[in-house]
Amino acid sequence: MQFLTKNNPDVCLHEALHLIEKKEYIGAEKALNHVIDNLSDNQSLVLAYQLRAKLFTQKKEISLAIRDLKWALSKTFFHFDVLHSIIELSKTQESEAVNFLNNTLNYWLYSRPQDCQHPFMLQAISCANLVAFGVVQSETQEKITGWFYSSSTSKIVIEIDNQRFLHDCKESQFSSDLNRYVFSFSFILPSQFRYCRIGILGQNSLWGSPIAFLPKFHFSLPDFSHGQPSKAVAVDIIIPVYRGLDETKACIESVYASLAHNKTKMRLIVVSDASPDVRLCEWLKQESLAARLVLVERDFNVGFVGAVNTGLSIASMDHDVVLLNADTLVANNWLDRLQNVSVSAPNVGTVTPISNNAELLSYPEIMQSNPMPDLKETILLDQLFAKLGGDASQSIPSGVGFCLYIRRALLNEQPFLNEKLIQRGYGEETEFCLKAAANGWENRVAANVFVAHKGNVSFGEEKSALAAFHVAQIHARFPHHSAEYDLFLQKKPLNTLFSEVTKNRHLLK
Repeated sequence: MQFLTKNNPDVCLHEALHLIEKKEYIGAEKALNHVIDNLSDNQSLVLAYQLRAKLFTQKKEISLAIRDLKWALSKTFFHFDVLHSIIELSKTQESEAVNFLNNTLNYWLYSRPQDCQHPFMLQAISCANLVAFGVVQSETQEKITGWFYSSSTSKIVIEIDNQRFLHDCKESQFSSDLNRYVFSFSFILPSQFRYCRIGILGQNSLWGSPIAFLPKFHFSLPDFSHGQPSKAVAVDIIIPVYRGLDETKACIESVYASLAHNKTKMRLIVVSDASPDVRLCEWLKQESLAARLVLVERDFNVGFVGAVNTGLSIASMDHDVVLLNADTLVANNWLDRLQNVSVSAPNVGTVTPISNNAELLSYPEIMQSNPMPDLKETILLDQLFAKLGGDASQSIPSGVGFCLYIRRALLNEQPFLNEKLIQRGYGEETEFCLKAAANGWENRVAANVFVAHKGNVSFGEEKSALAAFHVAQIHARFPHHSAEYDLFLQKKPLNTLFSEVTKNRHLLK
């Protein structure tokens, strides 16, 4: 068959569909591969990915079908025809296909809750295995309305800034194809607030929540003309947790052990994001009762970014903040050195240390998930970086969220991470740092601090379509970021330091 893709892709796509219906899969796949390899037009590409996913579904190659539908989403995410293809794939009842539908629903309705009553969306919800879900259907400055389904409760939790209200909803006459009981709500908002979050008691946050009425643009740059900044009176260490008793315990105990080595006062805030880990919850409660940390136990799950924002909402207004992942280890006077870099220039907004797993700041191999050292080696590595790194710091394109020091002056302008853009915990610190840089702030590396980080080793090997979508959104808003990132990697400014550390690493044995 002679393919006419370049001149008339519709002909080739129509022929491929005809071949799929005849179950002539080899010819159909060849035609679709030709379209995908030779076209840049998004509309035709999306259709080609959908058809190839249909082909793979019929061949019961579910992983390949999911791959193609993810690529289709990355080209045009909010596309009901693609959603319909995902629904059809989920009807295979393969767990990865159902999970793919659930993830797509969560992101879509979180970003566009107004689509909740579209027929395809109602069909998608019916096909999903969600046990509780709901939508903030409309919002104004004065009033919030919405609906939710739950088989276990009729109660929602309303969080307005630092206040919490429990609201019992009545059964709704909401008409849908769900064939389930749903509950509606409507309430009046206060005249002024920063954040409102709504969730199903014991379950999860509603799609479309949180609602924020904050200034979106700054029309004047910060004033950095007042000389060297003074150090914050204390630093709040915010650690979001969900699972993993051993890792979380090791992280928190490494913070405890560092208290005696730091002059900087620190307060530890742990946000338990409706954790299902009973042993972890019990251990955190005991630590809280012993007044060793401040524990915030969420009534419903809000995800990593929401948990970070929960911690930021209760951080002291005269404290700097460190966002610290629960799978990290800190050592020695790590916080003193981070704070010293933060006040090294008036416009420093964020500071990130070196780590074994920190993208552009990874040691020994940059952009790699290097093996995580244990606590003993972390202490010794940090001592080596402290000695060889001296007071070294330099500008970086973006901070890295595993351990991110944020100045209070910056938080006064940008109080929260952007949950509306980044829901699932990929790229949220990048967006925060790039927004800060656009307003005149600088992101720096503390080359004399090492923090161990386990991280998700597999994540960098296969970026999902949702991650690609997040990155595309960030690059669209900050078009210079990609070039700045590439330039940093080309210049390799940390190579000399890393070589010196490696040369002297034998001293750690």
